[in-house]
Amino acid sequence: MSGSFKGFKDKARAFKSRKQYRQLRGVVWFVVLTLVIHYSYRFWANRLFYFPIQEMMSAIQQAMTGWVYHQSVWVNQHILGITTTVKEHSMFFLNGSGISINSSCSGDKQILQFAILMLIYPGPWKHKLWYIPMGMVLVHITNILGSADYVRRIFVQNLAAE
Repeated sequence: MSGSFKGFKDKARAFKSRKQYRQLRGVVWFVVLTLVIHYSYRFWANRLFYFPIQEMMSAIQQAMTGWVYHQSVWVNQHILGITTTVKEHSMFFLNGSGISINSSCSGDKQILQFAILMLIYPGPWKHKLWYIPMGMVLVHITNILGSADYVRRIFVQNLAAE
């Protein structure tokens, strides 16, 4: 068993030291950091209930859920042309399908994860000062487009079934 561990250590050293693996090492670190942030966030949310900033996180999630909901309704109605009945944070469609936008749709975790990754990775602060806010906006837009695409797929799928 110690021989297989020694072989693994030798391969790990080679991976760490060879220049040809430099870009791949960056990808591996990105994946590892992403997973660490993801599972740390889940632990913080599900076990610690956002301690010590529960009220602030609740307010952020409520606000962001409202933004995603209202902007998704607008995209569905004005861009996709889907007739939508709205009630609270739910959208209902003429074909009988519907979708609810709740705090898990807010995108707060993805935005926080993006910001942390940008802060951790090396680079000039003058770039980070505009990369981070612009990236946060792009993550939010992606979230809205993802919700709208989900609605479109449900709507089209239900129309095809009829």
